[in-house]
Amino acid sequence: MPRNPYFYRFTWDSVICFDERYFNLFRNVFLGIIHIIPFPCHPLRKGDKAIARRKLGLDMNKKIILVFGFRIEDYVSIVFPLSELNREIPLMLLVVSSNGVGINRLLEASKGRLDIEVRREIPKIERLYDYLHASDALCIHRKSEADAIVLSTTAYLTLGSGCPIVVSDCNYFEDLGDEVTKYSELGELKTVLTDVFKGGPRFRRSRKAAEEFVRRHSAETIAKKYIEHFESLTASQAMTTRIIRRSSGTPIIREVSRF
Repeated sequence: MPRNPYFYRFTWDSVICFDERYFNLFRNVFLGIIHIIPFPCHPLRKGDKAIARRKLGLDMNKKIILVFGFRIEDYVSIVFPLSELNREIPLMLLVVSSNGVGINRLLEASKGRLDIEVRREIPKIERLYDYLHASDALCIHRKSEADAIVLSTTAYLTLGSGCPIVVSDCNYFEDLGDEVTKYSELGELKTVLTDVFKGGPRFRRSRKAAEEFVRRHSAETIAKKYIEHFESLTASQAMTTRIIRRSSGTPIIREVSRF
């Protein structure tokens, strides 16, 4: 809950939240004016894996697991299970980040047992999607935030790529179901990735659910919901009348608000 007291003193016309978790938290605070409009997804944009790998100069034969962003230290814990899986399936961990400290920690943790390809950059969306198209899986590893409602903007940004997304089972992904493939412990990560690499049932469910989710939560669809909501607010406010009494006690003046 916001701690700034002025947040609750302001007379809001409407409060928008992303899903039922936020709604249930604030429904009694903003009685009658709170509404749900989901977070938008990046549009569906699939690509060719072989073309993307050649463009990026990546290995054509190994299974590639992508991690990216500044929070690269979060992935140190997945190095060991990936190293074990690497004994059975040739893997490459593709790290796209500008966080030099985090990258060094990953390299130290691997101890040469895992092929790690590092790209020190902050890619624009087009290049990020090239990396996604080149990869066999995107891994997003997070720990739950205590006493917080959170969502993964990274997942919403990348679902439209067609790259399977494997995530830790935490409250960052509570709002997502089959759209992503979850592992509850590090030991399960190997099983989940094996299913993804072999096109197993989890992979098939996730691919179908992700495409449907992206279409339902497209930027165009969400923008339309906001426009419709703003139009309904404007129409309601235009009909609102305010009663103004002059200090001298003269007759009441009715003023129609115009927006």
